[in-house]
Amino acid sequence: MPPSRRPHRSAREAVLVAGVTRMRVTEIECGDTWRNIRDELDRMHLVTMATVEGRVSQRSELTRASAASSRR
Repeated sequence: MPPSRRPHRSAREAVLVAGVTRMRVTEIECGDTWRNIRDELDRMHLVTMATVEGRVSQRSELTRASAASSRR
């Protein structure tokens, strides 16, 4: 592989390792699989409305499972 390609490959690998590490730490902290954590997070919605008087953000209610995960 030409030397000019190596830094790009290393950067991609570093991002991949950082992402996998983040997922694994989340699994350990929550005591659940990444798939289940992701599914719970997908159920949450955040809406931000901008008006003349300012911005308002509101999120959906937490389910029991997502509330338990967020406390850990």
